[in-house]
Amino acid sequence: MDISQSPAIIYDKGNYIALGGFWNGQIIINKLEEQEKSKRNKNLKNIYLINTRVLSPITNMKIDESETFILCTNKLGCVFIFEINKSNKLLWNLYKKIQDNQKEITSIDLNENLNIFTTTDKEGFINLYTFPQCKLFNSYKLNENQLPIYNNPTENNSSSVSRSESNINLSLTQNDIYADLVIISHNPLPCFIFYIRSKKCLCVFSINFHFINAKYGIELVPNGIKKYSDYFRKDYLFIYNKNNKTIDIYDIFNLQIISRSSKFDYTFVDFYFSKGMELALIMVKIEEDESKNEHSKDKNMKKNYKILMLNTQVKTNEKNG
Repeated sequence: MDISQSPAIIYDKGNYIALGGFWNGQIIINKLEEQEKSKRNKNLKNIYLINTRVLSPITNMKIDESETFILCTNKLGCVFIFEINKSNKLLWNLYKKIQDNQKEITSIDLNENLNIFTTTDKEGFINLYTFPQCKLFNSYKLNENQLPIYNNPTENNSSSVSRSESNINLSLTQNDIYADLVIISHNPLPCFIFYIRSKKCLCVFSINFHFINAKYGIELVPNGIKKYSDYFRKDYLFIYNKNNKTIDIYDIFNLQIISRSSKFDYTFVDFYFSKGMELALIMVKIEEDESKNEHSKDKNMKKNYKILMLNTQVKTNEKNG
């Protein structure tokens, strides 16, 4: 299994990484053990299994800022909410199980400042729940007629559009679409950020589901976007740019790049923000088994994974570069 494609969360100051995506619905918790040569390089060691008791792969995982609750979803439309044991971080107790979706849930996000979490599914439904009560209080259906249609958005030349721009064709269509990812922001204004992979589109809606802005031509890798709050609690979007292998920081409302990191040479896995507001990147170095004979017909080459935790100096300085 390629862990760079797996839903994952990192917690307990980067000591543990939990991976989903297994056919039997299990979650594997790995201890990240530091190597003697470099404290930034870590090896994976399987140490614990979480059993959801549902034979369906976990597709999304989210952890709250206090690292108390973990929210997971699967392909059957189930939401599992686990509570982490305070004395033993390897023990997850099932806090709540929800089954309000008929199709695969594509994304889940939690905002503790607004006391809500939301799910998106492949039918286009967006469900809103209170947290931690986990009560469904609203549901929307995403439709293509809610988005502006921008002419010829390209992969290498992403474009941002808003409702106020006069050159946008707001022609209505009847095609249902769904969000592959949702992020809830609360500052400077409560809103939802959706990523629609079929359109290569990142769009922003108000908390009352009114369209605000959209940016086309964006391709996201798994776990390749993260909301980050600065010292003043203003939210930004950190996006891993797979073409440039950089971390790009976006202003949420304008969807414009305000800062960019230097290039990274490893395969991206996830972001990790410590409680001290420092950013680390979880990268993976994939090494093929050296005992493999280059003339062998065996195509199932064994791969070894090394986890790298890299600090980055990317800052929200409101400047391009």
